[in-house]
Amino acid sequence: MEQESPVWNSQRSGTKERIIDAAFSFYKEFVFEKVSLSRIAAKVGISKPAIFKHFSSKDSLMEAMDERVFSHLTLVLQDMEQLLEEGRLGEALSRMIGHLALNREETFYLFSTLPGITIDSIFMRLRTRGISLFNNIFESDGSVKDRNLYYLTVFTSSTFLYFLLLWFSSPGALQEHDDGFPATFIGKFNTLVQDGLCDLERIEDFEAVESACEAGMKAAKPLNRAFEALVSVIRKKGAQGVTVEGIASELGLAKSSLYSSFKNKDEMLRTLVGEELANFYEVIQENVGGLSSHGDRIYAIMRTSMLYFIARPGILSIFKGIVLSGQHPSLGGGGGCQQLDWLVGVPLVPSLPDVGIEGFDQKMLLSWFFSLPAMLYMHCRVHRWEDDDMLLAVRKMYDFLVCGINGWKTLAA
Repeated sequence: MEQESPVWNSQRSGTKERIIDAAFSFYKEFVFEKVSLSRIAAKVGISKPAIFKHFSSKDSLMEAMDERVFSHLTLVLQDMEQLLEEGRLGEALSRMIGHLALNREETFYLFSTLPGITIDSIFMRLRTRGISLFNNIFESDGSVKDRNLYYLTVFTSSTFLYFLLLWFSSPGALQEHDDGFPATFIGKFNTLVQDGLCDLERIEDFEAVESACEAGMKAAKPLNRAFEALVSVIRKKGAQGVTVEGIASELGLAKSSLYSSFKNKDEMLRTLVGEELANFYEVIQENVGGLSSHGDRIYAIMRTSMLYFIARPGILSIFKGIVLSGQHPSLGGGGGCQQLDWLVGVPLVPSLPDVGIEGFDQKMLLSWFFSLPAMLYMHCRVHRWEDDDMLLAVRKMYDFLVCGINGWKTLAA
């Protein structure tokens, strides 16, 4: 089927629309703090007070941005519902992938402003717009009706987001396409979502790997009290509110006592986060090291990640970017790189999948395996599910990853 580009016309006339366009222009990447009205006004070429002729407040402007995003999503999902009714899953997925890929600022805005980085609020808002696609997943009050469908939705949404982030940062995303549509990426990524890592043999004995993972968790080093204090400050004041004084206060220490160990706040953050990531990678390395099959290794990475998040959820509170993209930054002086390099060097799949992204490598694949249990953990926590439920859900996510949507439907039957 020939695809129709869903790019929305940004050449709108009128100052009000230009203000909205300017606000979106700051979302070419993830935004971790609110964009000021002064910067938006400067982008339009007007004064800050002039914005209030069109919007009563900043919240009013945000509501207009929300309306644009959800109006566009509603149109796309209406098309998808029709395609799915006709049994055209591939075309339905391509419709959504294409929309998100071609509307970069709206995509980043949508996920930058998600409460708790969970997708439930998106789906509930779309239901109020008449989209029935999620009726089998959620009850009217927002609780989950069908957990298997919910896990599948979390897997698909998380995978969309992760690979779109990779594509946005790839050279291909910056090149002009003859037809204005990134067909290669959409087609190959669509195949991955539908078929999964199809050359990977599925695990039959989950329990043996799970026992090894739980034993490996016992090797985790004790949690650094200063890291716990950092997590506490972030929860109370957000990442922008972290100060040496705040961490010292949480620890019941004088600020000078921390400066005796660290030169400045940046060094303290790099060291504390680096140590915790190093411990995380070390536990995974311990659990993966004794396994011989590709499937066992991947499942051990996912299972151990979930065990670690359950035991030490603070690691997910530090960087929103880590949670969303699975990218684990190189933290100079903080450690962690040696273990990560070892994990990258372990053959995880028989052959790398072709996802239509230039430069896709083993490290990017590994980051996907990290990001899936992270997103699953956060969604399960929203619904206050028990630890055993979350660990069982990792098996489901593993099946989606190996078998894809089409293969999982066969397994579920």
